[in-house]
Amino acid sequence: MRKGAGPSGLVLLPSGEPAADATVLLCTSLAGVTLDGPARVQTGLSTTTYRTQTDGPGKFSLAPAVDPQGLIIVHDQGYAEVSLAQLAASGTVRLQAWGRLEGKLMVESRPGANEQVAACNQVMRYSDAGRHFGFLTWRLEATTDAEGKFSFDKVPPGQCKIFREQKVSHSLFVSHETRASIEPGEVAEVVLGGAGRPLAGTAVLPGAAGIDWRSVPVRLNPKTGGEPVPRPRREDFSSVQAYIAADERFSQAIQAQRHFGAFCDGDGSFRLSDVPAGTYELRIEVRDSKADSAAPHDISDPSPVLASLVREVVVPEGQSAEALDLGTLELARQQSNGSAK
Repeated sequence: MRKGAGPSGLVLLPSGEPAADATVLLCTSLAGVTLDGPARVQTGLSTTTYRTQTDGPGKFSLAPAVDPQGLIIVHDQGYAEVSLAQLAASGTVRLQAWGRLEGKLMVESRPGANEQVAACNQVMRYSDAGRHFGFLTWRLEATTDAEGKFSFDKVPPGQCKIFREQKVSHSLFVSHETRASIEPGEVAEVVLGGAGRPLAGTAVLPGAAGIDWRSVPVRLNPKTGGEPVPRPRREDFSSVQAYIAADERFSQAIQAQRHFGAFCDGDGSFRLSDVPAGTYELRIEVRDSKADSAAPHDISDPSPVLASLVREVVVPEGQSAEALDLGTLELARQQSNGSAK
């Protein structure tokens, strides 16, 4: 690289041939790269604006950026992450072949047919000043077949998590989470679910009529005794290194947690599948559906809670097809928000 110029170099395919028309992106501490499909770079605020394409011989050059943090290169045949120091040392980047992920979803003892499954990962980095930023974020989606099988092509090498995803109205649940390590040019295999035991119960709100129970979410969050404390703040640490170490511990604790969820049936009954042994917090909330009719609410501005229940649930060790029955669960009204009609 020339002094005062941006990064430049040569990109090769995994086979060693020049990589023509590869997308080269220069990440900064303000913006990394988001992939929203197989070998597909998302445009917009979530992706750096410093980008170019390689020419026929595989060469590229980019304008200089403020606080550059490294390059990500995306091509139909491969992928690479490279630091500016690595590029300066050799001037050449050889792409790694994409990985592939294959799996099967089991909902209790049955294949989970026609279910939504997602795989994703977020690679976080720190600037020299300790700024925490997303270097790479990617997400792939699939629908299981009649046997519960699914697959993802063009998966970036590295770690990822895979999970079942359920959406109703403005609520989304993930469950059956597992993790996989993706190797370049290799196929990773996973099985989601099929362990633990079901959890069942019925939510009721005496004196209330007209509740659309099918839109009422039931959430189960782990209580391991090691729940993450609030995210560390840079100003609370004497050095960047100490802050980064604390922030890494926080992120690892968040990633280690497994959450479960389901929506109630029309009569308020619910069933959560494949819950491992452990101690959990069960949370059920009935929200004001009329508030959603005028304008949808999001996570940062949810509709008011009309009634709720929070209780501890202990799931015993061992696998069983018999549901752990929580019985009838009576929700308590939130007086400040009024009452359900």
